[in-house]
Amino acid sequence: MKKTNTSISCNVCQDLIPLVLDEVASKDSVELVNQHLATCESCRNYYGNFPMQEAANLYPDDDRTVKKMKKALSLGLLAFLLIGGLLGIVLTDGENVFYNSIIMPIVGSLCYLVCHKRWYFPCLGLMGITYLWIFITSWIEEGYSEYLFMMPVFYTFVYGILLIVGVTIAYLLTYAFRKEKMV
Repeated sequence: MKKTNTSISCNVCQDLIPLVLDEVASKDSVELVNQHLATCESCRNYYGNFPMQEAANLYPDDDRTVKKMKKALSLGLLAFLLIGGLLGIVLTDGENVFYNSIIMPIVGSLCYLVCHKRWYFPCLGLMGITYLWIFITSWIEEGYSEYLFMMPVFYTFVYGILLIVGVTIAYLLTYAFRKEKMV
């Protein structure tokens, strides 16, 4: 097949110039633009004075956009994590304590998803808040007793185990669904 020498209009050339400058145009498009620039002075001036800053503003910065989205998602998950953890701790005092077998693993999963390698910070914080909440409410309701320290330790230990179960589930899911690197 023989290639024909085709010319393009100034409008088409000026539409292709940003692609040529970004090095995403095909070889044929680059060749057509170069042929047109050889004969057209106004397009050469446009090419030489192409407003790169203006072109950069036409296309959003993908990395910055992704970082903003991750930050917004992380803040939302962190708020959900805090609310869920506090809800689980408040449920400790009532007959709904068994809902924590669902709530705490979800909170543990969110700890891992939000904080990744530092998942233990929010888990330890929730365990500390659990201990303090149960200790203070027990002291207010029952007063001092020799078992005052044992009940908060027991609930904190149980909630810690449930948080670890959630972290383990989140880790296994992210491990199973991770993308393998292509060589």
